[in-house]
Amino acid sequence: MKPFLSLCMIVKNEEKVLDRCLKSVYGFVDEIILVDTGSTDRTKEIAKRYTDQIYDFQWTDSFSEARNFSQSKATGDWILVHDADDYLDPDNLDEAIHELHSLPATIDSLSCTIYNFTGLRGEEVVQHHSIRLYRNLPSIHYTRAIHEQLEKEDGQMLTIPSKLMIFHTGYMVETVREKKKSERNALLINKELYKTQQNPFDYFNQGNEYLALGKTEEALDAYVKAFQMKKGIEYSWVPFDVVQIVHTLIKLNRYQDALNVIRDAEKFWESAPDFPYYKGLIYFFQNRYEDAKDVFHDLINRKWKYSSPIKSIDYRDYYPHLHLGLIYEQEGNEEKAVYHYSEALNGNRSSFEPLKGLLKIFSKYAGDEDILVFLDNHNLLINDRDIIRVATFLFNLNRGDLAKRITEKLSDQSTAKKGFMIKSLLIDRDFHKAMMEINSLSLEQLLSHIKIGSFDFYDHILLSHYLGDETLLRLIESTVKEEDKSFIRFFYKDHHEQKLNHEYLLTLLERSIMMQFYEIFDRVLPLVEERDPSLLVKIANLLYRYEFKDLAISIYQGTNPSILDSQAYINIIEEFIQKEDYENALLMSVNALGQGKEDYRLFSYGIDLATKLQKDDVRRELIKKVSHLYPDSQFIIQKIFK
Repeated sequence: MKPFLSLCMIVKNEEKVLDRCLKSVYGFVDEIILVDTGSTDRTKEIAKRYTDQIYDFQWTDSFSEARNFSQSKATGDWILVHDADDYLDPDNLDEAIHELHSLPATIDSLSCTIYNFTGLRGEEVVQHHSIRLYRNLPSIHYTRAIHEQLEKEDGQMLTIPSKLMIFHTGYMVETVREKKKSERNALLINKELYKTQQNPFDYFNQGNEYLALGKTEEALDAYVKAFQMKKGIEYSWVPFDVVQIVHTLIKLNRYQDALNVIRDAEKFWESAPDFPYYKGLIYFFQNRYEDAKDVFHDLINRKWKYSSPIKSIDYRDYYPHLHLGLIYEQEGNEEKAVYHYSEALNGNRSSFEPLKGLLKIFSKYAGDEDILVFLDNHNLLINDRDIIRVATFLFNLNRGDLAKRITEKLSDQSTAKKGFMIKSLLIDRDFHKAMMEINSLSLEQLLSHIKIGSFDFYDHILLSHYLGDETLLRLIESTVKEEDKSFIRFFYKDHHEQKLNHEYLLTLLERSIMMQFYEIFDRVLPLVEERDPSLLVKIANLLYRYEFKDLAISIYQGTNPSILDSQAYINIIEEFIQKEDYENALLMSVNALGQGKEDYRLFSYGIDLATKLQKDDVRRELIKKVSHLYPDSQFIIQKIFK
């Protein structure tokens, strides 16, 4: 009997994922065609468990040629195209096959929804649509070297949506890094652009590869070119391209430009949650918390309106809850923060961000047993990866006893146990014993603990500081990136030529506060004050956030006002308000704005204070400025007409 559905795949070195892929389709498809382009691992050995139709193909830098070769070996009426890092839900696949049997002969192909798991652990989900089912006809074949497209020679190909959902893990950070996908793809896309020059789809794909490589400006240029050259907005890649334009503008801090694009895009794709989500995100970055809350609550409360996500379904539910959690935590409303963090966690168990928010709040009030019961009841410690990230976070929150109990759940195969034991010794200030344990490790073992976080980069610096011994620093210096070397050298006695990495130093100092290693500030503050006053202000902001307010204020007082950033001014204003010194609070708002600061909160405080003090001229001037900078702020509009 002739096969009905043939699975066609091209593979190379896919031993890590191939078994999962083939297992998800085996017994549903009628034949499996596997084309190998040069594997040197166990790929073929795994494939032989499922099929004997394995063919070698010399790679020609063209995905289309490989796809067409696989099609030439297929004998089914229909072809399902699959990648090794795809997998399917068997029930959904069975339903999709029944759908194929009932289609009229006029239908050539079906577009499927691809859910791409991205990020470090697949915690982000990005969706797109792609033709993965098509009739096995000589007139239908692939074109283009990369991001290959199906074409029909003797007429227009008629495509309809399919019920089939495909789950793809090939864009997770580690996978992309291992396969160097972005560098390879960028090279192939540039070849396509050299041949065609005028294909907007190539520019769209070029933008995606530039973005993956961290070349944000180049990505934006490519996305804009793609949109300018489009033949119409009905192509599936066009709304995705517009979302990516917004995304890159936000990454470049071009918030007003992004808001302008969003305003226009919402007219064309009003049922997409992507654009209102990004609008709320911009408001969040601009500290426009009331405006952001309005947008995020609207997304959550009116899911029915936002039924057609372009890039991610998470923009309708998970991310709004996560950012509401962050906002309410910032505002001190911990009850609402817990609610929204919990909703975000329920919506995406792979993401660690909402769990971190919950653990931070729980650690203030709950005992070890209560937190452990919560983690167990919600199945948040089911594998070594989860245990390591939760234990690491709790150690850094100075909940060492609880963290140690959690590390006992690690499997016997886990190498993280030793690192956590050393971290526990560090927290307990048993520095010499911690160093003895480190000396028992090979350099490879030491680097493994740094990588997984059980005893990381910052732990090594803290231990070296308290021992007054640079040996450990010199050991790890030889193994890290150049920017990390410079930061390590800052902690040598002869540190004066080293460039300060603000992010690294603030992370170290925050870790020191949480672990109550306050002595390191005595060493760091004088050095920073001497070399980088702007960093000193950021350290003061950190101290203020952790309730070391008197020390933070004393640093502000000793700093040139022109160096103070917006957050420093906000902290000073709040101190004056707490002391009911409204005149000086208003003066600080006006001075900050006079220094060129444009933080939304400065205007909000200033308008409230000018109203309270009945300083109408000041109020009118502030309203004039804020209306120009933030014309779409509903919260400010309410203040004006209050």
